Amino acid sequence: MNDEFLQWLRKQLDDDEQKAFTAGDTLGERMLLRWTAVGSAVEVDGMRSTGELPVVTNRSMEGMPGYEVERARALHIENHDPDRVMGEVAAKRKIIARYEQAQQLSESGAGNGAEAMRAGLLYCLMAHATVYEDRPGYREEWRP
Repeated sequence: MNDEFLQWLRKQLDDDEQKAFTAGDTLGERMLLRWTAVGSAVEVDGMRSTGELPVVTNRSMEGMPGYEVERARALHIENHDPDRVMGEVAAKRKIIARYEQAQQLSESGAGNGAEAMRAGLLYCLMAHATVYEDRPGYREEWRP
């Protein structure tokens, strides 16, 4: 089960990384951009040098109907910009690497400590994987 689970989880992380990289790409220059909420809009820094400010959400005037909803959306987008997603993917990959180290120690007979660490890390990975439960291939048996 663990090999299939890790393979599936790695694919989800690869997909997240690719989507974040593409969203942060600037016309082939491969420079990640910083997304910033400005009022109810999201501007992409890095395009300022070209005089363009791509807007991810519609800009609406404060006090207009729907402004608070659009502002909340803009803040959410800003909080989950490509840089952050790439950081989250890297952190989850570190947990996978540590799990694999613990698994090797456990298999080499390093003692109960390695097995306990491996079990704890597997639980942590399974918990992280629940955010992908709506994606193809997720198995209920992987739910912590």
